Amino acid sequence: MLAACQHRIVDVLTRPRPRVLQVCAVDFTAYHLLRPLLIACRDEGWIAEFACAEGPGAAALRAEGFHHREIPVTRSLSPRQAIATGVLAASLLRDRPNLVHTHTPIGGLVGRAAAFAARVPAVHTFHGLPLRDPLKPTRLERAFLATERLIAQRTRWFFSQAQGDVEHAVALRIATRERVTVIGNGVDLARFSPSDGRRSAARRDLGIPDEALVVMTVSRLVREKGLLELADAAYMLAANPRLHVVVAGAALPTDRTDVSQALQEHAVSRALGTRWHQLGQRQDIAEIIHAADIFVLASHREGLPRSVIEAMAAGLPIVASDIPACRELVEPGGNGMLVAVGDAYALAQGIGSLCAAPDVRKRYGRRSREIALERHDERDVLERELAVLRRLVYA
Repeated sequence: MLAACQHRIVDVLTRPRPRVLQVCAVDFTAYHLLRPLLIACRDEGWIAEFACAEGPGAAALRAEGFHHREIPVTRSLSPRQAIATGVLAASLLRDRPNLVHTHTPIGGLVGRAAAFAARVPAVHTFHGLPLRDPLKPTRLERAFLATERLIAQRTRWFFSQAQGDVEHAVALRIATRERVTVIGNGVDLARFSPSDGRRSAARRDLGIPDEALVVMTVSRLVREKGLLELADAAYMLAANPRLHVVVAGAALPTDRTDVSQALQEHAVSRALGTRWHQLGQRQDIAEIIHAADIFVLASHREGLPRSVIEAMAAGLPIVASDIPACRELVEPGGNGMLVAVGDAYALAQGIGSLCAAPDVRKRYGRRSREIALERHDERDVLERELAVLRRLVYA
């Protein structure tokens, strides 16, 4: 018995470190969404690598010691993705990891196809489904689904941030219920802990007076995030002299529906003047979010939006579009309200009602923080994910 135990210990100590490759399309995703997972894998003692297109996010991750496999991938469906698949497959054949873990729709297609070609096991995480209506796909979406169904058959496991995505994925036959783990989505709660001091400091940084009513959104500046509807809603509310609207974020070079210029030229920028704050990309969201009184996300579709979870962790009331992902985060009458997708008038009504009700804002904000603490601790999300990855890595 002792000899057998000693043999197992020696085997563990001399076994090569497992290598796990995280694959997505663009460097922004790699840095802003996958960095905590890369760190967690490294903390497990594994060799943590990532594959995506080149960019500042990839450079930042390399600076932290993560090995990067550069692939010529974009975020759109196109024949060029076959080239990216071939490049990644060749890389995997030269230097095989124990497991490939793919993320986002295009990253999932390219990464898993390359993994299958190189005979490396693969798992995939759904970060939302890229379909305007999962039950009524367009012709291009049907082609995407046909490919997804083929690679789903050879995918070892699936993760999903949202329960609603699991239901749609199973119905669409791009995942099987017995091979899915819902991990949720989480943030470092301590980074977003609210306080009066942080609120005052954030407002000073943005040049916003203490008595202002601040509505904030954080998102990529693309049409499907509902930013034009938010601008329309803010224009309807512009007569309120205390109203300030803060838009943090930028479009990526690969985004096809960039609304940056449209927002700058929108009538709201003239109506609000210096009360319309279009900040561009910020690296200090955990600080400036505390300037807000109300957080808004008017997206047409989402996975489980991290921006809303960050706002909840900061103790903010939420006004969000009535889509499945937001229904998993927002309790109407509890921590916020849901409004019809694409309806600027309903959005204005929701924002306006909260602007007029400070006691409701405080109550909703307290409940937001409670929900974040109960359900959205990043450590818990990562542990649910790692529990499955450990089993597959050491299989």
